[in-house]
Amino acid sequence: MADKPKKKTYTTVVVEKVVEVPRQRAWEAVGEQMRVVAASEPSFETLANEPPWRYVYRQTDPAAALVECTVTIRDDDTSCNLTWSAVIDPLEPTSATALVERFGNSFDTYVAAVVSFADAA
Repeated sequence: MADKPKKKTYTTVVVEKVVEVPRQRAWEAVGEQMRVVAASEPSFETLANEPPWRYVYRQTDPAAALVECTVTIRDDDTSCNLTWSAVIDPLEPTSATALVERFGNSFDTYVAAVVSFADAA
């Protein structure tokens, strides 16, 4: 009997925050932040844009074979839950921790910018 192929494993990072504004306002803020991210990442590629709840994009990273990021917004009436996440395929297993830290820090910055923009309305 042939050996089963080894199942691919990925590294993930998730940043989640309750935003005290309605989902539509948070979505507008996410749009502003996505313009900033796209301008700073030459390899940025939108994979899905489903207003007002989900945005998916891909970017390249020299330490990863794959980086796909998802922003979701759950509607909680007068507030919403914002989640920014990534699925990462590190080229070297030893780089996974550094990738998670780097993307986690970026996502923290993005979420803070979304909250700031949304609160300014």
